[in-house]
Amino acid sequence: MKRLIKFRLPYLFAAAFLLLCIGISCSEDPTWTKPTPEQEEIIPAVFIEDLVMPDAEEIFIPEDPIKIMGTGFDKYDVFLFRSTSEDPAEETKYFQAEISEVAEDYVIITVPKTIDLRSYELILKRYNKQQVLGPMTIYKAHFPAIPDQAGMTVKGRVYCGKKAVADVVVSDGVIVTKTDKDGVYYLPSEKKMGYVFVSIPSGYNIESEAGYPAFPAMSQQLLNEDNEQHDFALTEIPGGNTNHVMMVFTDLHLASKTPNTAGKYADIDQYKNKFMPDITAEMAQYANVYALCLGDITWDAFWYKTMNQGPENMVEVRYQLPNYKELMKNFPCPVFNVIGNHDNDPKVVGDYFTELPFKQHIAPTYYSFNIGDVHYIVLDNDQYDNYNGGSRIERIGLLGDSDPQKWQMAWVAEDLKYVDKSKKIVVAMHAPMTSAGLNPIVTLSGGNDLLGLLQGYQVEFLTGHTHNNHHAKIAEGVREHNVAAVCGTWWFNVKSANGGADYDLCKDGSPTGYGVFKFNGTAVQWYYKGIEVARNEQFAVYDMNFVKSDYKSAVGAKANEVLVNVWNWDEDWTVSVTENGQPLTATRVYRKDPTHYTWQKDVLEPAHAPGSPNSTYLTGYNAHMFSAIAQVPGSTIKVVVTDPFGGVYEKTIVREIPSNLPAQWVFTKGVNVDEFVVDNKMPSATGKGYISYISNCDPALDVNNKIARANTAGEPYITGGWPGDWWLFTIPEMTIKAGTVINAKFHARASGTGMKYRMLEYYDGGEWKPGAPLQTTTVGEGDQAQTFSYNYEMMNTDHCLIDRNMTFEHAINNGDILIRLRCMANWQASGKGALAAPNGGTHRISVQNNINPTISIVQ
Repeated sequence: MKRLIKFRLPYLFAAAFLLLCIGISCSEDPTWTKPTPEQEEIIPAVFIEDLVMPDAEEIFIPEDPIKIMGTGFDKYDVFLFRSTSEDPAEETKYFQAEISEVAEDYVIITVPKTIDLRSYELILKRYNKQQVLGPMTIYKAHFPAIPDQAGMTVKGRVYCGKKAVADVVVSDGVIVTKTDKDGVYYLPSEKKMGYVFVSIPSGYNIESEAGYPAFPAMSQQLLNEDNEQHDFALTEIPGGNTNHVMMVFTDLHLASKTPNTAGKYADIDQYKNKFMPDITAEMAQYANVYALCLGDITWDAFWYKTMNQGPENMVEVRYQLPNYKELMKNFPCPVFNVIGNHDNDPKVVGDYFTELPFKQHIAPTYYSFNIGDVHYIVLDNDQYDNYNGGSRIERIGLLGDSDPQKWQMAWVAEDLKYVDKSKKIVVAMHAPMTSAGLNPIVTLSGGNDLLGLLQGYQVEFLTGHTHNNHHAKIAEGVREHNVAAVCGTWWFNVKSANGGADYDLCKDGSPTGYGVFKFNGTAVQWYYKGIEVARNEQFAVYDMNFVKSDYKSAVGAKANEVLVNVWNWDEDWTVSVTENGQPLTATRVYRKDPTHYTWQKDVLEPAHAPGSPNSTYLTGYNAHMFSAIAQVPGSTIKVVVTDPFGGVYEKTIVREIPSNLPAQWVFTKGVNVDEFVVDNKMPSATGKGYISYISNCDPALDVNNKIARANTAGEPYITGGWPGDWWLFTIPEMTIKAGTVINAKFHARASGTGMKYRMLEYYDGGEWKPGAPLQTTTVGEGDQAQTFSYNYEMMNTDHCLIDRNMTFEHAINNGDILIRLRCMANWQASGKGALAAPNGGTHRISVQNNINPTISIVQ
């Protein structure tokens, strides 16, 4: 200790003098700059006593730590590697090392990552004084040179620190080999794909690309030299990565769009402000986290500012793969990327050339890597040809016939030779493997050939492209997970313009989001995480009584139906629905999501000219919907959904009594059936309610047989008709409270000798009550004269608009709402009495001025 104090006194006096002269605080970190020639003669000094440098034979590589023994080191010391050369004309180079630790008797510095590989002197500098510590040589690796071999065009070594790593699989996309005991590999490569890549072994990570921490440097571009060397540096993971988490997201469709009046929203802002905070928070709870992006990371239609005007005009770049890479470079874990159909260059011709930018900037179009007990295979299952030179021609969802596609399938077979059957296989590709219906089948062209190569393995397919969630069991131990999109419906229907949901929507009604796959060895569990949606929210519930009537036929609504959309459902989930504590049958159906359809009708279509919205954006059918028919409106519905891993999710809704009855009849011209329905009932277009005709006379006296049919306008009508007959409107299975006001609005029409005097009535409290103010008239003469009440009188061939509110003084509990229009007398009654038989003519419920009959609750 005395020696240390004694040695530092001159330094302290010198420092004090400098403080007085130039005003530098001793707490500041002096910044070193390269000296000018006039400054080269810095005063030699000895700061360090008992100096012990590393052995002269010891080899160091960039980023290695160097431990130097001695006393007198200071945390503000500057350590410089100064190049040495026998050539006096050669420029002297300086590289500054970082101090990682300072102690009383040693210092640890780190070899600069960017240092040249040559001989140096290591210098310690303090202000205008320096001490030369000793010579040091920096090498590229701790290994001997790799000799050339005849016929081999690519060689290299895979290493971890100072240790060679054997049995690591390396490929050029055609030939597959593995490293020997010295970590060395050779490839007789024809360099068709233009790169060489390493299949990262389990228990290791690979260094990142320079300046892009989230991009693993697993591949290197080939230089087309006769014999070139490409080495790969690994880092060992303490404790291994047998347990790991894979974050799976897809379909970003980044294009740097800006908001406009058509309901399109800025994609980059949504990515930064929604997706990134959400997935970062989700990742923070796990260790050994990786990510797979399943393609369509960009949008080829926006690669150039001038599109669809021929390749010669595609000059000025708008948003391409380098932009994505810059945006993603600080993603919080390594990201493995898959090419999607929108990640190909629309300017060039041929599948090989359209995918070149992806290979140059992002990754190989197919490759493999290992994490724990899982072997990941990334494939390209889109063939983007552009045969017409810039006019986009692509075939999505196939393992095709272009050269890269053929090489890919042959490579898969070779790659699998190095994978034990005990390993889990995860195949990541853009387009789905199977159809998304109630009974999915393999639809990927070439998919069965791929399954043949994978026979004997447990396989999980991870796919995107559809912007839907979909799962399929392809075979025993083989499953597909088709993951919904980060961009939802191409960033168009965000919260402020999506039909009323609390989250941004995909085409199947799922929130925008990503999949989380948790691996424990070969066992895997998964869940879907909606962006800005709680982890335990996994489904939506709809009371179909409240879906807009205009959309009910499109989404398949039924009266008193409850529809449940379980976003990440597969056949190992269970869905149970109860009404007021009593179980209902939940039936899986193939339907459209009502909220996404509402967005389509209310936002998307009005923002475009009629028929112009791209069909890609329209609501799609999905097979993760469940229908249950409730007994009454206004009931309490509880939905309990259980995932395959024991996760239980619940939601309870208290249904309101509808303010509008689901009874509307839409008469369509061109319908001309003999009878309008069985038993003379015509159902409403919304599926709940009937128009029927009730006959009360002796059929033998009805000269026109009361033939009930629909005319050429689709209207229900009757030929003939006796007094006492009526048209009946029935709304079944309704619950209303006492005092409810119901409106009936429809046109009635008579022609020929049909009904003249009519009575509008409604059934309330066990009796028929007039639905409009009464009038009294007398028809007939002499003994045949009859006096009766009515509230509507028809003129011959007249259309009469009936639009009346009726107050139901009594409640109805799961019963029928009944409204009728009764014949009091017809045209033949004049001079013959009110009960005279009709003689021809018709009477009907009519469409006039495009008003269809409706029954609705007013209050």
